[in-house]
Amino acid sequence: MRFRCILLLVFILLPMPRNSAFADVTSDPSSDVSALSMQDRLSLAREFVQKISKGLAKADRQMASEGNKADVSGMEEGEELLFRVRLTKKLAIESPVLARVHNDELVISFRDFITALDFPIKVGDDGLRAQGWYIRENKTFDLDANLREVVTADGTYKMSDNVVAADQDVFVPAAELSKWFGFNLEPDVAGLDIQLHSPLPLPVQDRLEREKFKMRNRKIGPPELPLMAEEPRNIDYPFVDVINRTSYEKDGDGGKGQKRSDTSVRTTGDVMQGTLTTLSQFELEDKLRSARVTYKRESREAELLGPLKARRFEIGDVVNPTIPLRTHTTQGLGARVSNSDPLRNTLRPTTQITGNSLPGWDVELYKNDALIAYQRVGDDGLYIFDNVDLFRSDNNFRVVMYGPQGEIREENVYIPVDSTRLSEDETAYDVSLTANQKQTYRKQKIDDEDVGAPSLSAIIEKPIGERSAVSTGLEVTQENGEDRITGHAGVSTDIAQTLFNLDTAVEHSGEAAARFVARKDLGRHQLRNEVNIATDRFNDYEEDNKEYNIFSDAAFSGLNENTNEVFSNRFSVNGPLDLSLGKKPRYNLLLDYAQEADGDAVTQYQGGLGTSFKNLSVNQQLNYTQNDSDTEDELYTVTNLTGRVAGNRLRLLSQYDIKPESKLNRILATGQRYIRKDMELELGVQHRFDPRLTEGRAQVNWKAGFADISPAVTYNTDRDFTATLNTRIGLAKDPLSNSIKTFDRTIASSGGISAFVFLDKNGDNEFNNDDEPLPEVQIYAPQNGGREFTGGDGYAFFNNLRKLKPTDVYVNSETLKDPYWVSGFEGVSIIPREGHVTALNFPIHTAGSIDGSVYMKPASGESSPIRDVKITLYSQDGVKVRTALSEPDGYYLLDRIPPGDYYLAVDDEGYGMKMARSLPQHIHIGYEGTIIYANNIYLQEGRPDVPLVILAGNEAKAGGDSFLLNLGSYKSQLMMGIVWFKLRSWHGALLHGADVVKAPSQSLPEEKSKKYTLRLRPKINNLEESYKICAAIVRSGESCSVEIMPGSMQQIVASR
Repeated sequence: MRFRCILLLVFILLPMPRNSAFADVTSDPSSDVSALSMQDRLSLAREFVQKISKGLAKADRQMASEGNKADVSGMEEGEELLFRVRLTKKLAIESPVLARVHNDELVISFRDFITALDFPIKVGDDGLRAQGWYIRENKTFDLDANLREVVTADGTYKMSDNVVAADQDVFVPAAELSKWFGFNLEPDVAGLDIQLHSPLPLPVQDRLEREKFKMRNRKIGPPELPLMAEEPRNIDYPFVDVINRTSYEKDGDGGKGQKRSDTSVRTTGDVMQGTLTTLSQFELEDKLRSARVTYKRESREAELLGPLKARRFEIGDVVNPTIPLRTHTTQGLGARVSNSDPLRNTLRPTTQITGNSLPGWDVELYKNDALIAYQRVGDDGLYIFDNVDLFRSDNNFRVVMYGPQGEIREENVYIPVDSTRLSEDETAYDVSLTANQKQTYRKQKIDDEDVGAPSLSAIIEKPIGERSAVSTGLEVTQENGEDRITGHAGVSTDIAQTLFNLDTAVEHSGEAAARFVARKDLGRHQLRNEVNIATDRFNDYEEDNKEYNIFSDAAFSGLNENTNEVFSNRFSVNGPLDLSLGKKPRYNLLLDYAQEADGDAVTQYQGGLGTSFKNLSVNQQLNYTQNDSDTEDELYTVTNLTGRVAGNRLRLLSQYDIKPESKLNRILATGQRYIRKDMELELGVQHRFDPRLTEGRAQVNWKAGFADISPAVTYNTDRDFTATLNTRIGLAKDPLSNSIKTFDRTIASSGGISAFVFLDKNGDNEFNNDDEPLPEVQIYAPQNGGREFTGGDGYAFFNNLRKLKPTDVYVNSETLKDPYWVSGFEGVSIIPREGHVTALNFPIHTAGSIDGSVYMKPASGESSPIRDVKITLYSQDGVKVRTALSEPDGYYLLDRIPPGDYYLAVDDEGYGMKMARSLPQHIHIGYEGTIIYANNIYLQEGRPDVPLVILAGNEAKAGGDSFLLNLGSYKSQLMMGIVWFKLRSWHGALLHGADVVKAPSQSLPEEKSKKYTLRLRPKINNLEESYKICAAIVRSGESCSVEIMPGSMQQIVASR
């Protein structure tokens, strides 16, 4: 009883529109059609509750009973229920199946049952005959209700008296259906489910399982919405990142404590139709220590700098492109121009990964949770990883940055490799000219004679055929006061799903090198082999030794030597293991042989295994280095465990040396736990055995929303003490709310979106008058950016969009609080830029709905409902907006219709009934949400049907005409001319004044059918006149249909 009162209250209080619907929305003048007033709602609510009261009471009794689930005792004869066929506990077919109560037994609609299971069994119009097959083609099926028998491949079955033919259908008890098809059907009246058990797998079940798998593993496709063009502005508010580290350090020997404060400020924003990036480093004592300034313009298309057709050019502090086989990257003050696509790599075996961090931080590069490279950030705040291996797939990398006191920051990098794009691309180039190691401002002078020397780097790649490319490069620089010129030539190709690269380089001094790389994805496994040959002093340059803080994985890697190799062969393989060892176990193997210039040889063997057990990930690496010199061989293992235990994030790292001396070298353990939603406590301890040193650390990471604040203290057994406070703030101006946004992450290298969502009550697409901002609405950028929700003010802000990666942006309609709300703006696709915010307004409108029933109207007698008639709503442009099939009782519903003017018509597609359809109706949905009910549609029996085809887009054949008569398609112009002559002879008066759109002698064949279509333009160009002419032609036995062109809505309205 309480539930029914709630239903009544909901119907009364539900906000409904108060307008009047058009009086012409029904084709039957006797139909009572109006919009719902408050009194209407009250009446409907009472009627609805009265109708369902008995059903609710019966359902209550049924659910309370513990007997037969198919028991329908107490239900009225002929009462109808809609069931859902359930194949497994978690898999159900959504297509409804009608069932009725007949002689105290549940009988199931045969037509609905085979439609739900998607069996290729064709049912006749009267529903009394059905032929076809099910599950497999050899399982034939033949039903004849007139003979009261069913013949299948398994036998012949007589129908019982409980099988009823009604409403162009046959209703069959579940037990009898089970016998016909060899199933076991178990109806559950309380749950409105029919559980189906089949000895053979059903095709529909296989299809649903495949669809579920695709949904679980679906990949987001490319953007589909219209592209929003945005040109860079002459001046705009930039994104700003501020990172500060303040520390106090005191040595254990009793010395005086030292204070230090370092601040890094990075800005990115539109300036002079390009992007200006600045990076400034400050110290407490020296004030401004260094500054870097870069102006650049970027584009997805090769359209910059006129004939150069560049995609990117930079002026100021730039990183020079790396020439293959040159193992270090240079930077300087100058310019760089390139037309290569920044989001693609076609065939190159390696790439460069760069970014910004704080001076003194350690940066590690991971692939598949395996450490592959590391370095320490210099005073310029840049990290650069050169020669990072790439494969055809799975090029997902993770950059982990460690602060001196254990601070941890992570970023993900994805670099696709697509050799198929070679045939699309033109020659790619990348050229820079700089003053070596110079920058905009550096307070501390570098004592190096090479600083300021001109440096030229250039590389060109040209496609050859569809899957090959050649490249050439040149580097001119100065090292140790002497000019150094290096030339490069290479070839890359893709053969038999294997990527091959051959690179050669020669220095002006005669030193030379060559590299051959082969890469192949073998199923889910990746194989790579690299061979290098070089003369003694090729690439001979000095590099500062790197030191790593003891909380970094780099301290465990052992890969800390820089040798001068003249020959090396490096083979690696990695992939998944088909073992029952945890979840998704993976392995990696490496064999590396290198011969150095002094004749010594080093062979390195590495093997690793990674897997996970519930919330714990385990990675075990074994490293063996064999030397043929006096250096002792080394053998050690590194164990890495990470995961969550009892709400704590744990990490354990250990290194155990086996050779030359068996001992535990060092061990590290950290634990992190959220002490509140935005605050994490981190504790760590590190013990080193030689020399003995134990160090402990405690840190709090507070994601305050406006900033990331991390205080930390470190203390070791030498009584050294350090206290630090790290702060990160991202700042951006919201162009819509005109407010300054603060974030607890760095944002300067990203693009942004500001979205405003509001209820647009008057439909002007602007926020004014009584419009309301809408909170908790999700804005979705699927390809780049993810999801953000609007706040109480209706605004949502994205701050993490990857530059130049296109994405759609739209409202997730499922998050709108009112089910009848729809977005008046479908969204756009955008191409984000660093430091730029795209502003988007999303007006939300109240949608309307139309319901009614489809009836067959005989020449005499009462009308009867018709099922499976396709009702379609068309926009003014002829686009299908909503479609519905009439139910077994003729009912149809078109829901969530955006405000606007529409056609409502019986769809011509698939219509095969020998009854005349009514004319299209004009439907108006207002911005307050028009609800039109009881809009019944009648099909006239005994009259020939005139097909009405509503065209859209390229289908519209004649501009300016609203209605055309299609008199059929013919194989030749001659036949087309004969038909036109015959029609004029038979229907001269009717066709008086009408003329052909294209004379037969001038007509061209249709592109698809290769036939000639005869179209007439009526003298009086309106719907009624066109229908009248066509109906007369159809009655004479000839073909005719009315084609309604886009934009003819107003004429239909005017004719009413």
